Amino acid sequence: MDVSGREQGIKKFPNSSPEVSKFNLLSASYNFILAILLMSFLGYKLDERWGRGNYFFTMGGFFLGLAWGFYDIFKKVKMLESSDRKK
Repeated sequence: MDVSGREQGIKKFPNSSPEVSKFNLLSASYNFILAILLMSFLGYKLDERWGRGNYFFTMGGFFLGLAWGFYDIFKKVKMLESSDRKK
């Protein structure tokens, strides 16, 4: 709350819809990196358990995380395009 007693929300980009905020746009890059790291780590753990010296699951997890990250960015871009078309 500020001094006047009003609640301050997340500041939006000018001329954008309410669901497009700074956090929403910045989260795409963090989600991209997190998806790659998480899936690579899970693949690494699977390789430790069943891999027997090769890194098949780690590489599979990396590419799955890459696809997941690009999909998330694709969703964010589509949301921006749809909000621009409404104007």
